[in-house]
Amino acid sequence: MSELEERNLRDMLEQAVGEPPRWVSLNSIRQRAIRRRITQVGVASFAVLAVILGATFSAYAAKGGAPTTGGSRSAAGPPKYYVAQQYNRGSGFKIVVRARTTGKVTSVVRDPKPRANCGNSLAAGGTHTFFMTCQVWRKQPVAVLIYRFEVTNSGRATTPVLVKGATLGGGLYGENLAASPDGAFVAIEVTRPNPNGILYTNEVSAGIYVINTETGKRVFWRTGRYVPGKLGFDGASDISFTQNGSELVLLEKLCHRTRYQRNCRSSDPTEVRAFGPADHGGSLQGGQVLLRLSAFKKPGTSLSDALITPDGTALTSVMFNCPKRGLCTLTVARIALTTGKLLNKLYQVRTGTRFQGIDMRSFGTDPTGRFLMLNAADSPTSKWVNGWIDHGRLVKLTPADFSGEQVW
Repeated sequence: MSELEERNLRDMLEQAVGEPPRWVSLNSIRQRAIRRRITQVGVASFAVLAVILGATFSAYAAKGGAPTTGGSRSAAGPPKYYVAQQYNRGSGFKIVVRARTTGKVTSVVRDPKPRANCGNSLAAGGTHTFFMTCQVWRKQPVAVLIYRFEVTNSGRATTPVLVKGATLGGGLYGENLAASPDGAFVAIEVTRPNPNGILYTNEVSAGIYVINTETGKRVFWRTGRYVPGKLGFDGASDISFTQNGSELVLLEKLCHRTRYQRNCRSSDPTEVRAFGPADHGGSLQGGQVLLRLSAFKKPGTSLSDALITPDGTALTSVMFNCPKRGLCTLTVARIALTTGKLLNKLYQVRTGTRFQGIDMRSFGTDPTGRFLMLNAADSPTSKWVNGWIDHGRLVKLTPADFSGEQVW
């Protein structure tokens, strides 16, 4: 069995029965940042999804409607450049700027923190503005820092500058970085070692920091306290903001847990929730439910990604439908919050099978919410779907077999 096949098998087992605890080392967090999600799902109809979500979102609208926010910026066309992780075995990440049309590296982002592990997580916010993390590591995590840099019209990266208020000490490990579309706020999920001083792969998240990038003010959205036998917030698969940062939206899983470690199962509920005002902080056990997948208990639809649109009126989602025989259907769609209707299917492709899974690398939008990036493959053949979505078709990006995070 090859290293890739062994890793795929391990990931699929973890999706099915929960992650076995493994100590987190510096090398493992580098691998963890290459986000591999093997999605295995059952039978479901995409039309049925619209009916069920219609009831869910209509209930949400009756309670006050979609989050209030300003409109998103217009864009003449897709960004000319994007920022990507380039993983080099043994030496960690290098963050590069690539030309959209050719894949050529036009700039390498300067490492802002010597002897730190930089570039584990990336986010885009505002015109030509990007954010990255640097993790300080001394056998265990020491601190996480967030830097901002720009990409010029010629594809050159400026020197990263530390975001005010974005030095998070106390032995924290940070991941899942996100930025508001106007770049005014960043959010990062953090985990800290339990009292024995060791950080495991299935450690429960401590919560999410939201930081005002201009003033440095930061607030904390904390994970709920441990209640024996109760499901609790485990961690965010996706974090997104509405345009002005007024609402924080999370795709999350509610899992059984011990005091410090999670025990997630494939049958545990998955929800999309909104928290606001985002800059107030509070408990992650509350929030307004935007989407709940409890209707799909027997064979159902898997939700891989869900991001709020900048104007706060819809979710841009990636879903999978797999029959008992044949290929899975990967669908990217936009769903209205006020009506629950499918506004449009943005992209659809058949790939992977029910038992072999789909290897979901990354999905995201530019700050306007108009231009989408999708990076996935079916597990057995590694037939890649990597590119940006343009009027229902996928325009491939180079390199095709890219495995890291990429944003624009």
